[in-house]
Amino acid sequence: SFEHLSHSERDSGYGETKGTADKEDALSHTDDSDISERHRQIQVRIVELLHQIERSVSEGTALTIRRKPRWDTCTIANGILQMTDPSHEGRTIKPVNTRRLQLMVKILATIYQLLATGTSCTKRELYYLHLELAQTPAFTYAVLDDITALLDADTWEMNVFNTSKGLIAGPMVLTLSDGQTIDCRINRWGTPVPLDVSSVIELQLTAKLVLVVEKDTVFKRLLEDGIFDKFPDTLVLITAKGYPDVSTRLLLKKISDWSKAPIYALMDADPHGIEIFCVYKFGSLAMVHQQRSLAVPSMRWIGLFPSDIELLGLQGVPLRDRELKRIEQMIKRPYTEGHIQRELLLLRQLATKAEIESLYNIASDFITTVYLKGKFKECLKSCSVSL
Repeated sequence: SFEHLSHSERDSGYGETKGTADKEDALSHTDDSDISERHRQIQVRIVELLHQIERSVSEGTALTIRRKPRWDTCTIANGILQMTDPSHEGRTIKPVNTRRLQLMVKILATIYQLLATGTSCTKRELYYLHLELAQTPAFTYAVLDDITALLDADTWEMNVFNTSKGLIAGPMVLTLSDGQTIDCRINRWGTPVPLDVSSVIELQLTAKLVLVVEKDTVFKRLLEDGIFDKFPDTLVLITAKGYPDVSTRLLLKKISDWSKAPIYALMDADPHGIEIFCVYKFGSLAMVHQQRSLAVPSMRWIGLFPSDIELLGLQGVPLRDRELKRIEQMIKRPYTEGHIQRELLLLRQLATKAEIESLYNIASDFITTVYLKGKFKECLKSCSVSL
Protein backbone atom coordinates (compact mmCIF):
# COMPACT_ATOMS: atom_id res chain seq x y z
CA SER A 1 0.00 0.00 0.00
CA PHE A 2 1.18 3.53 -0.82
CA GLU A 3 -1.36 5.47 1.21
CA HIS A 4 1.34 7.07 3.38
CA LEU A 5 2.49 9.00 0.31
CA SER A 6 -0.29 11.55 0.17
CA HIS A 7 -1.18 13.57 -2.93
CA SER A 8 -1.51 16.61 -0.69
CA GLU A 9 2.35 16.71 -0.24
CA ARG A 10 3.32 18.91 -2.62
CA ASP A 11 31.88 23.39 -33.40
CA SER A 12 34.48 23.17 -31.25
CA GLY A 13 37.01 25.12 -33.29
CA TYR A 14 39.53 27.53 -31.86
CA GLY A 15 37.93 30.59 -33.42
CA GLU A 16 34.41 30.04 -32.06
CA THR A 17 32.91 33.05 -30.29
CA LYS A 18 30.55 33.29 -27.34
CA GLY A 19 27.75 35.82 -27.74
CA THR A 20 26.90 36.56 -24.14
CA ALA A 21 27.88 40.20 -23.80
CA ASP A 22 24.47 41.07 -22.38
CA LYS A 23 24.98 38.92 -19.26
CA GLU A 24 26.03 40.17 -15.84
CA ASP A 25 29.00 38.93 -13.80
CA ALA A 26 27.01 38.55 -10.59
CA LEU A 27 23.54 37.16 -11.03
CA SER A 28 20.94 35.33 -8.99
CA HIS A 29 18.76 33.06 -11.09
CA THR A 30 17.44 30.29 -8.90
CA ASP A 31 14.11 30.88 -7.16
CA ASP A 32 13.41 28.68 -4.13
CA SER A 33 9.72 28.65 -5.04
CA ASP A 34 10.59 27.18 -8.46
CA ILE A 35 12.59 24.39 -6.82
CA SER A 36 9.81 23.69 -4.31
CA GLU A 37 7.24 23.51 -7.09
CA ARG A 38 9.45 21.11 -9.05
CA HIS A 39 9.82 18.94 -5.94
CA ARG A 40 6.04 18.87 -5.50
CA GLN A 41 5.60 17.83 -9.13
CA ILE A 42 8.03 14.96 -8.66
CA GLN A 43 6.29 13.87 -5.45
CA VAL A 44 2.97 13.69 -7.32
CA ARG A 45 4.64 11.64 -10.07
CA ILE A 46 6.15 9.31 -7.47
CA VAL A 47 2.72 8.54 -6.04
CA GLU A 48 1.35 7.94 -9.54
CA LEU A 49 4.27 5.66 -10.39
CA LEU A 50 3.84 3.65 -7.20
CA HIS A 51 0.21 3.02 -8.09
CA GLN A 52 1.31 2.13 -11.61
CA ILE A 53 3.74 -0.46 -10.20
CA GLU A 54 0.97 -1.82 -7.97
CA ARG A 55 -1.28 -2.26 -11.02
CA SER A 56 1.58 -3.84 -12.96
CA VAL A 57 2.00 -6.51 -10.28
CA SER A 58 -1.71 -7.15 -9.72
CA GLU A 59 -2.62 -7.20 -13.45
CA GLY A 60 0.56 -8.80 -14.78
CA THR A 61 1.38 -5.93 -17.17
CA ALA A 62 4.89 -4.62 -17.85
CA LEU A 63 6.21 -1.12 -17.18
CA THR A 64 7.49 0.56 -20.34
CA ILE A 65 10.66 2.65 -20.15
CA ARG A 66 12.30 4.79 -22.83
CA ARG A 67 14.95 2.98 -24.81
CA LYS A 68 18.61 3.42 -23.99
CA PRO A 69 20.43 5.79 -26.36
CA ARG A 70 22.94 4.65 -28.98
CA TRP A 71 25.31 6.76 -31.03
CA ASP A 72 23.38 5.94 -34.21
CA THR A 73 20.15 7.28 -32.66
CA CYS A 74 21.71 10.62 -31.63
CA THR A 75 22.47 13.85 -33.42
CA ILE A 76 23.79 17.32 -32.62
CA ALA A 77 21.01 19.88 -32.29
CA ASN A 78 21.46 23.39 -30.88
CA GLY A 79 25.08 22.48 -30.20
CA ILE A 80 24.37 19.52 -27.90
CA LEU A 81 23.93 15.77 -28.23
CA GLN A 82 20.27 14.77 -28.50
CA MET A 83 18.16 11.72 -29.35
CA THR A 84 16.77 11.68 -32.87
CA ASP A 85 13.76 9.74 -31.57
CA PRO A 86 12.78 10.87 -28.05
CA SER A 87 10.09 8.19 -27.81
CA HIS A 88 9.52 6.87 -24.30
CA GLU A 89 8.69 3.41 -25.61
CA GLY A 90 11.44 0.84 -25.58
CA ARG A 91 12.47 -1.40 -22.70
CA THR A 92 10.06 -3.08 -20.31
CA ILE A 93 10.16 -4.21 -16.70
CA LYS A 94 7.97 -7.25 -16.22
CA PRO A 95 6.19 -8.18 -12.97
CA VAL A 96 8.40 -11.28 -12.72
CA ASN A 97 11.34 -8.93 -12.05
CA THR A 98 10.32 -8.92 -8.41
CA ARG A 99 13.56 -7.74 -6.82
CA ARG A 100 13.91 -4.87 -9.31
CA LEU A 101 10.37 -3.66 -8.64
CA GLN A 102 10.77 -4.03 -4.88
CA LEU A 103 13.95 -1.97 -4.93
CA MET A 104 12.26 0.59 -7.16
CA VAL A 105 9.44 1.00 -4.62
CA LYS A 106 11.93 1.35 -1.75
CA ILE A 107 13.99 3.97 -3.61
CA LEU A 108 10.88 5.89 -4.65
CA ALA A 109 9.76 6.03 -1.01
CA THR A 110 13.21 7.27 0.00
CA ILE A 111 13.21 9.97 -2.69
CA TYR A 112 9.73 11.09 -1.63
CA GLN A 113 10.96 11.44 1.95
CA LEU A 114 14.06 13.39 0.85
CA LEU A 115 11.91 15.86 -1.05
CA ALA A 116 9.36 16.14 1.75
CA THR A 117 12.01 16.85 4.38
CA GLY A 118 14.36 18.93 2.24
CA THR A 119 17.24 16.51 2.80
CA SER A 120 19.53 14.78 0.30
CA CYS A 121 21.81 11.78 -0.14
CA THR A 122 24.40 10.50 -2.58
CA LYS A 123 23.83 7.62 -4.98
CA ARG A 124 26.26 5.58 -2.90
CA GLU A 125 24.29 6.27 0.28
CA LEU A 126 21.13 5.19 -1.55
CA TYR A 127 22.79 1.83 -2.19
CA TYR A 128 23.68 1.37 1.49
CA LEU A 129 20.17 2.35 2.59
CA HIS A 130 18.78 -0.62 0.66
CA LEU A 131 21.71 -3.00 0.85
CA GLU A 132 19.66 -6.18 1.34
CA LEU A 133 17.64 -5.67 -1.86
CA ALA A 134 20.30 -3.87 -3.85
CA GLN A 135 23.17 -6.31 -3.30
CA THR A 136 25.45 -4.36 -5.69
CA PRO A 137 25.92 -0.63 -6.39
CA ALA A 138 25.54 -1.26 -10.14
CA PHE A 139 22.08 -2.76 -9.64
CA THR A 140 21.02 0.21 -7.49
CA TYR A 141 22.23 2.72 -10.07
CA ALA A 142 20.47 0.83 -12.88
CA VAL A 143 17.18 0.94 -10.96
CA LEU A 144 17.74 4.63 -10.25
CA ASP A 145 18.21 5.18 -14.01
CA ASP A 146 14.87 3.45 -14.59
CA ILE A 147 13.25 5.74 -12.02
CA THR A 148 14.63 8.91 -13.64
CA ALA A 149 13.26 7.71 -16.99
CA LEU A 150 9.83 6.86 -15.58
CA LEU A 151 9.55 10.11 -13.62
CA ASP A 152 11.16 12.15 -16.42
CA ALA A 153 13.29 13.85 -13.77
CA ASP A 154 17.02 14.26 -13.17
CA THR A 155 18.63 12.67 -10.11
CA TRP A 156 19.72 16.06 -8.74
CA GLU A 157 16.10 17.24 -8.96
CA MET A 158 15.25 14.35 -6.66
CA ASN A 159 17.93 15.38 -4.11
CA VAL A 160 20.08 12.39 -5.04
CA PHE A 161 23.62 13.41 -5.98
CA ASN A 162 26.76 11.88 -7.39
CA THR A 163 29.81 12.35 -5.24
CA SER A 164 31.43 15.64 -6.25
CA LYS A 165 35.14 15.46 -7.08
CA GLY A 166 35.67 18.79 -8.83
CA LEU A 167 37.90 21.62 -7.58
CA ILE A 168 37.73 25.38 -8.23
CA ALA A 169 40.34 28.08 -7.68
CA GLY A 170 40.28 31.77 -8.49
CA PRO A 171 38.17 34.92 -8.18
CA MET A 172 34.69 33.45 -7.91
CA VAL A 173 32.23 33.56 -4.99
CA LEU A 174 29.20 31.27 -4.80
CA THR A 175 26.19 32.04 -2.62
CA LEU A 176 24.04 29.09 -1.53
CA SER A 177 20.33 29.08 -0.74
CA ASP A 178 21.04 28.73 2.99
CA GLY A 179 23.03 32.00 2.94
CA GLN A 180 26.44 30.32 3.00
CA THR A 181 29.11 31.80 0.72
CA ILE A 182 31.98 29.90 -0.90
CA ASP A 183 34.99 32.04 -1.78
CA CYS A 184 37.07 30.07 -4.29
CA ARG A 185 40.15 32.25 -3.66
CA ILE A 186 40.73 31.08 -0.09
CA ASN A 187 41.96 27.46 -0.36
CA ARG A 188 45.45 27.24 -1.82
CA TRP A 189 44.85 23.88 -3.49
CA GLY A 190 41.30 24.54 -4.65
CA THR A 191 37.78 24.59 -3.23
CA PRO A 192 35.52 21.55 -3.71
CA VAL A 193 32.60 21.97 -6.10
CA PRO A 194 29.34 21.95 -4.06
CA LEU A 195 27.55 18.60 -4.06
CA ASP A 196 24.19 20.27 -4.64
CA VAL A 197 24.86 22.84 -7.38
CA SER A 198 21.12 23.63 -7.54
CA SER A 199 21.59 25.33 -4.14
CA VAL A 200 23.85 27.95 -5.78
CA ILE A 201 21.61 31.00 -6.13
CA GLU A 202 24.23 33.63 -6.91
CA LEU A 203 27.54 33.57 -8.70
CA GLN A 204 30.09 36.40 -8.63
CA LEU A 205 32.90 35.93 -11.13
CA THR A 206 35.36 38.76 -11.78
CA ALA A 207 37.81 36.78 -13.96
CA LYS A 208 37.99 37.28 -17.71
CA LEU A 209 37.84 33.56 -18.49
CA VAL A 210 37.38 30.07 -17.04
CA LEU A 211 39.98 27.38 -17.74
CA VAL A 212 38.97 23.73 -17.29
CA VAL A 213 41.93 21.36 -17.04
CA GLU A 214 41.55 17.64 -17.43
CA LYS A 215 43.61 16.40 -14.51
CA ASP A 216 44.17 17.16 -10.86
CA THR A 217 47.96 16.95 -11.36
CA VAL A 218 47.93 19.77 -13.91
CA PHE A 219 45.54 21.80 -11.74
CA LYS A 220 47.93 21.57 -8.77
CA ARG A 221 51.02 22.22 -10.88
CA LEU A 222 49.50 25.40 -12.31
CA LEU A 223 48.72 26.58 -8.78
CA GLU A 224 52.27 25.72 -7.67
CA ASP A 225 53.64 27.71 -10.63
CA GLY A 226 51.73 30.78 -9.46
CA ILE A 227 49.35 31.04 -12.38
CA PHE A 228 47.22 33.63 -10.56
CA ASP A 229 50.29 35.83 -10.00
CA LYS A 230 51.25 35.57 -13.65
CA PHE A 231 47.69 36.29 -14.81
CA PRO A 232 46.07 38.40 -12.04
CA ASP A 233 42.27 38.64 -12.15
CA THR A 234 42.33 36.73 -15.42
CA LEU A 235 41.04 33.23 -14.82
CA VAL A 236 39.14 30.78 -12.69
CA LEU A 237 40.67 27.30 -12.74
CA ILE A 238 38.48 24.18 -12.58
CA THR A 239 39.16 20.45 -12.75
CA ALA A 240 36.95 17.37 -12.39
CA LYS A 241 40.02 15.15 -11.93
CA GLY A 242 39.46 13.26 -15.17
CA TYR A 243 36.07 12.23 -16.51
CA PRO A 244 33.69 14.96 -15.29
CA ASP A 245 31.20 14.36 -12.49
CA VAL A 246 27.67 15.76 -12.67
CA SER A 247 28.21 18.49 -10.06
CA THR A 248 31.19 19.97 -11.93
CA ARG A 249 29.26 19.89 -15.20
CA LEU A 250 26.24 21.54 -13.59
CA LEU A 251 28.44 24.30 -12.16
CA LEU A 252 30.10 24.95 -15.54
CA LYS A 253 26.66 25.13 -17.12
CA LYS A 254 25.63 27.74 -14.54
CA ILE A 255 28.80 29.73 -15.19
CA SER A 256 28.08 29.59 -18.92
CA ASP A 257 24.45 30.68 -18.46
CA TRP A 258 25.02 33.32 -15.80
CA SER A 259 28.35 34.90 -16.73
CA LYS A 260 29.93 36.48 -19.79
CA ALA A 261 33.29 34.82 -19.05
CA PRO A 262 34.24 32.40 -21.87
CA ILE A 263 35.10 28.81 -20.91
CA TYR A 264 38.16 27.03 -22.31
CA ALA A 265 39.44 23.46 -22.03
CA LEU A 266 43.02 22.20 -21.63
CA MET A 267 43.14 18.44 -22.20
CA ASP A 268 45.71 15.78 -23.01
CA ALA A 269 46.36 15.14 -26.71
CA ASP A 270 44.94 11.63 -26.61
CA PRO A 271 41.54 9.97 -27.23
CA HIS A 272 40.59 10.18 -23.55
CA GLY A 273 41.34 13.89 -23.29
CA ILE A 274 39.44 14.73 -26.48
CA GLU A 275 36.48 12.63 -25.34
CA ILE A 276 36.38 14.41 -21.97
CA PHE A 277 36.27 17.77 -23.77
CA CYS A 278 33.39 16.50 -25.92
CA VAL A 279 31.48 15.38 -22.80
CA TYR A 280 31.77 18.90 -21.37
CA LYS A 281 30.82 20.59 -24.63
CA PHE A 282 28.24 18.29 -26.24
CA GLY A 283 27.19 15.95 -23.42
CA SER A 284 27.57 12.21 -22.87
CA LEU A 285 25.67 9.34 -24.44
CA ALA A 286 24.77 7.89 -21.02
CA MET A 287 23.11 11.16 -19.94
CA VAL A 288 21.72 12.26 -23.29
CA HIS A 289 18.32 13.00 -21.73
CA GLN A 290 19.93 15.46 -19.28
CA GLN A 291 22.10 17.37 -21.77
CA ARG A 292 20.17 20.63 -21.57
CA SER A 293 21.21 20.93 -17.92
CA LEU A 294 24.79 19.71 -18.42
CA ALA A 295 26.29 20.46 -21.83
CA VAL A 296 28.22 23.70 -22.44
CA PRO A 297 28.18 24.16 -26.25
CA SER A 298 30.08 27.47 -26.02
CA MET A 299 33.11 25.77 -24.44
CA ARG A 300 36.27 25.93 -26.57
CA TRP A 301 39.21 23.56 -26.78
CA ILE A 302 42.55 25.41 -26.67
CA GLY A 303 44.93 22.45 -26.35
CA LEU A 304 46.82 20.30 -26.00
CA PHE A 305 46.23 19.51 -29.69
CA PRO A 306 47.63 16.45 -31.47
CA SER A 307 49.00 18.98 -33.98
CA ASP A 308 51.08 20.45 -31.10
CA ILE A 309 53.02 17.18 -30.85
CA GLU A 310 54.85 17.83 -34.13
CA LEU A 311 54.68 21.62 -33.93
CA LEU A 312 56.40 21.77 -30.53
CA GLY A 313 58.50 18.63 -30.95
CA LEU A 314 56.90 16.95 -27.95
CA GLN A 315 58.00 13.51 -26.87
CA GLY A 316 54.90 11.36 -27.36
CA VAL A 317 53.96 7.84 -26.36
CA PRO A 318 52.67 5.26 -28.89
CA LEU A 319 48.92 4.75 -28.84
CA ARG A 320 47.71 1.36 -27.69
CA ASP A 321 45.40 -0.77 -29.80
CA ARG A 322 42.35 0.07 -27.68
CA GLU A 323 43.13 3.78 -28.03
CA LEU A 324 43.33 3.48 -31.82
CA LYS A 325 40.01 1.63 -31.70
CA ARG A 326 38.52 4.44 -29.59
CA ILE A 327 39.61 6.98 -32.23
CA GLU A 328 37.80 4.95 -34.92
CA GLN A 329 34.66 4.98 -32.77
CA MET A 330 34.90 8.71 -32.03
CA ILE A 331 35.32 9.63 -35.69
CA LYS A 332 31.83 8.22 -36.34
CA ARG A 333 30.10 10.21 -33.57
CA PRO A 334 27.67 13.04 -34.43
CA TYR A 335 29.87 15.80 -32.99
CA THR A 336 33.04 14.77 -34.85
CA GLU A 337 33.52 17.40 -37.52
CA GLY A 338 35.66 20.45 -38.23
CA HIS A 339 38.55 21.01 -35.85
CA ILE A 340 37.82 17.96 -33.68
CA GLN A 341 37.72 15.70 -36.72
CA ARG A 342 41.00 17.07 -38.10
CA GLU A 343 42.79 16.59 -34.80
CA LEU A 344 41.43 13.05 -34.35
CA LEU A 345 42.51 12.08 -37.86
CA LEU A 346 45.97 13.49 -37.20
CA LEU A 347 46.14 11.64 -33.89
CA ARG A 348 45.34 8.40 -35.72
CA GLN A 349 47.97 9.17 -38.33
CA LEU A 350 50.66 9.97 -35.75
CA ALA A 351 49.64 6.95 -33.62
CA THR A 352 51.22 8.94 -30.78
CA LYS A 353 49.73 10.72 -27.77
CA ALA A 354 51.08 13.42 -25.46
CA GLU A 355 50.10 14.65 -22.02
CA ILE A 356 49.86 18.31 -21.00
CA GLU A 357 52.83 17.67 -18.69
CA SER A 358 55.05 17.05 -21.74
CA LEU A 359 55.14 20.84 -22.17
CA TYR A 360 57.29 21.01 -19.04
CA ASN A 361 60.03 19.11 -20.90
CA ILE A 362 60.55 22.19 -23.06
CA ALA A 363 61.03 24.46 -20.04
CA SER A 364 59.79 24.41 -16.46
CA ASP A 365 57.68 27.54 -17.01
CA PHE A 366 56.82 26.98 -20.68
CA ILE A 367 53.16 26.10 -20.06
CA THR A 368 52.41 29.35 -18.22
CA THR A 369 54.79 31.94 -19.71
CA VAL A 370 54.53 30.77 -23.32
CA TYR A 371 51.81 28.24 -24.11
CA LEU A 372 48.90 29.52 -22.00
CA LYS A 373 49.91 33.15 -22.35
CA GLY A 374 49.67 32.87 -26.13
CA LYS A 375 46.38 30.97 -25.93
CA PHE A 376 44.83 33.48 -23.53
CA LYS A 377 45.86 36.46 -25.65
CA GLU A 378 44.34 34.95 -28.77
CA CYS A 379 41.15 33.87 -26.99
CA LEU A 380 40.59 37.16 -25.20
CA LYS A 381 41.39 39.12 -28.34
CA SER A 382 38.54 37.28 -30.08
CA CYS A 383 36.31 38.36 -27.19
CA SER A 384 37.64 41.96 -27.32
CA VAL A 385 39.12 41.65 -23.81
CA SER A 386 42.69 42.74 -23.11
CA LEU A 387 45.07 40.62 -21.04
